[in-house]
Amino acid sequence: MSGRAVILGAIHRALRRGELPFWNQYIFSGTPLLAGFNAGAFYPLVGLFVILPDRVAWIATEVILFSLIAVGMYLFLRALALSTLACVLAATTFSFSGVVLSQVNHVDMTEGFVSVPFMLLAVLHIVRDGRWRWSVLLGVGFALVIFGGAPEAMLDEALLIIFYAAILAGFD
Repeated sequence: MSGRAVILGAIHRALRRGELPFWNQYIFSGTPLLAGFNAGAFYPLVGLFVILPDRVAWIATEVILFSLIAVGMYLFLRALALSTLACVLAATTFSFSGVVLSQVNHVDMTEGFVSVPFMLLAVLHIVRDGRWRWSVLLGVGFALVIFGGAPEAMLDEALLIIFYAAILAGFD
């Protein structure tokens, strides 16, 4: 398992004991857990590690994340009025593409990929239809990227969303 898996394990053991994981003196000669940004202690799926054994929680997290990536991409592509078959094929392809699979050991990056299609969907509706209520989805999506704790995912996805919004606005 990766270094993040070791940190996640420490966070989950502390949560199981009913403690907040502020510091672990046994990892890397001492490391802040709750304050450590890359730990991702606030991502919603961390709760699985509290109730399930570590390996089962890890597998369940990966299955849920990849499923959400596919569902989000399907919904985004359907909003672009593509056929159902095209949406299913494209969503499956994106979910298991090199860019996503190459980060499978970095759960924080995979957590970030979950938000991409949902944020693209929100921007599409905000720009195309002028429905600002979609900004809630955009905000929740980016908040989940932040909770995941990967600074590179935050930067990449913020730039992607800004670029996509600028392109959409330019076509109007």
